[in-house]
Amino acid sequence: LDYHGAAPELTPARCEHVVVLTTAETQEWKAWMAANRKAMDQVTFATWLEDNAQLFKEPSGAELLELVTTLQGKSDVRFTAALRIQSGGNQLHYDEDVMLKGQASTKTGAVQLPSLVSAGIAPFQGAPAYEVKSRLKFRIEGRKLSLWFETIAPHLVVRDSIKLMMKKIAEKTKIIPFIGQP
Repeated sequence: LDYHGAAPELTPARCEHVVVLTTAETQEWKAWMAANRKAMDQVTFATWLEDNAQLFKEPSGAELLELVTTLQGKSDVRFTAALRIQSGGNQLHYDEDVMLKGQASTKTGAVQLPSLVSAGIAPFQGAPAYEVKSRLKFRIEGRKLSLWFETIAPHLVVRDSIKLMMKKIAEKTKIIPFIGQP
């Protein structure tokens, strides 16, 4: 940003001034990235969902929380298998020990998990919310279930968010900003 001399000459001073935009990550983005690719047991994942339900758009955070807490509420559950279904989701099969009138029995069941989830998060303060897509993952080990999500191309989310901010700066200032060194 070079300034010009006083009127009437308006001679360019060519001082090579530079403006640098330093971004600050939002708390939501920090929380999201801290949990990204981090396997959690059902209780830990449900707690994280409860704290961050507002971030999820499809399915909603409330729907995911209900699904995970339903699984969590069954304390005598052993997960036995997982199948990929035609809709692209996953179906978890489980056995639940049930005690009725002193008689022990096993009840089987299944629950469907979406394979993809999307969130709306602004990675940087002052930036618009961006659709963040993630794969919902799980693992069954020793008949115990672990859940996590893997954000698809987080570096592209950051890049596109910066591009949106640069576009907004250009529209408001009529200056063409450079990303990196000009």
